[in-house]
Amino acid sequence: MSLSINRKLLLLAALSVAGLAALSGMAMYEMQRVYTTAIFANDVTVPGMKALRSLESGFDDINIETWKRLADPDNPRDTTALDKAMKEDAAGIEAAIRAYEGTTMDERDRQLLAADKTALDAYLAVYRKAVSLIDAGRRDEARFLLIQNQGLVEAGNVAIDAHQAYSTALAQKYDDLSDKTKRLATTFMIGMSVAIAAVALVVTLMIRRAILKPLTHAGDVLAKIGEGRLDNTVTVANRDEIGTLLAGLDQMQATLRERGEREREAAERERATAVENGRIRTALD
Repeated sequence: MSLSINRKLLLLAALSVAGLAALSGMAMYEMQRVYTTAIFANDVTVPGMKALRSLESGFDDINIETWKRLADPDNPRDTTALDKAMKEDAAGIEAAIRAYEGTTMDERDRQLLAADKTALDAYLAVYRKAVSLIDAGRRDEARFLLIQNQGLVEAGNVAIDAHQAYSTALAQKYDDLSDKTKRLATTFMIGMSVAIAAVALVVTLMIRRAILKPLTHAGDVLAKIGEGRLDNTVTVANRDEIGTLLAGLDQMQATLRERGEREREAAERERATAVENGRIRTALD
């Protein structure tokens, strides 16, 4: 199907707009991918690591406060302050575990959290029993209980340290993934831009050729007609405005050629008539 020049130009404009729209859409999509990856690291790994630090801090504090409580059980002011601090730390540990439960990222992460809870629950049970013994005046039994279960403190620290190491590795993994996503998005957008530019260039050159070639042909035919040559071959490749122009040139050339032939025939008849008239006059003389 032949397209008019107007439609060819409209096609070029439409392709340009479509290319820009596609580029904008892909840019938004890639930006969303980068944002999603970055926001995941910010909303999940960072709060998770913060919860683990709170867990470690509360665990260490309650261990120290239990030994302080054992060392000075007869000072009411200190005892009240330590009891309050230990309750707050115990509540903080439970809150940190609940906070982390909402940020677990894989099965290994959940297993490590379960190990944290097991170790901490075991120690908190010992801590509560030790405080009860201290309040009952059985300090030696409390001290023996704490010493006997010192391994629970070490187990808790080991569990939390292992979890922190894994959480740090996960944070690094998603940080690397975010950087990789940014690089891929940049590469994709450059490639997409080059591809759209290449397609637009090819279409532009095709339309340019489709317009300029017949225009050049029309100019050549017109120049030859101006030189008096009326036997030019006119090629009408498309039925657009330029095709109409070429068809008009061909018709004009044919009309001029026919007129020229008629004029030559009339001139020849006039010459023949003049010759005949001259012959007759000569014969009469």
